[in-house]
Amino acid sequence: MKRVMLKFFVFFLFLFTVSLIINQIFKGSLEVLTAFSTTFGFSLGYVLIGVLIEKRKN
Repeated sequence: MKRVMLKFFVFFLFLFTVSLIINQIFKGSLEVLTAFSTTFGFSLGYVLIGVLIEKRKN
């Protein structure tokens, strides 16, 4: 379980940072709420799908 949480936080922090940088470059503003919700949803979905695939393999 610790590995799953670590994977989630790594993906979240990386994508959140990249999303903020892209917002700043292309839109000229930091839309933190949009970046947060997008990266949270993607990271959670990616990790949950990975967990389901691993369970199905076993």
